[in-house]
Amino acid sequence: MAKADETQGAGGTAIVTLVVYSGRENPSWVLPAAATAALARRLQTLAPAAADARPPSGLGYRGVTVRLPGPAGGTVATIGGGLVVIAAEGSERHLLDAGRAIERDLVGGGLGGVSAAVRDAIERDLGPAR
Repeated sequence: MAKADETQGAGGTAIVTLVVYSGRENPSWVLPAAATAALARRLQTLAPAAADARPPSGLGYRGVTVRLPGPAGGTVATIGGGLVVIAAEGSERHLLDAGRAIERDLVGGGLGGVSAAVRDAIERDLGPAR
């Protein structure tokens, strides 16, 4: 897993952060350009969710954030609990991640950066794939 800094990816790449810790740095990695483009296409196909729907908050595993390239500093997608909130240019879109498919695909890239206990807890939270 390539370590990522807190800035947006370069050259069409995205920065993915596994949101799992409180009080310590969360693991981040670079999503390659081809995977970033595929993710952007998948996000465009998601059904809308209620405007007040939010991914999980609190302690423990909460999902992932993705910093996608784009104008005005890019786009941040917060993905967790079957929901996606996309923030860009001062507005938000709330979408459904059916079966947590996008979340599962992204989380798989970050599990190498956590302990076995944390990995097990995340896998329990995600449950079996549908």
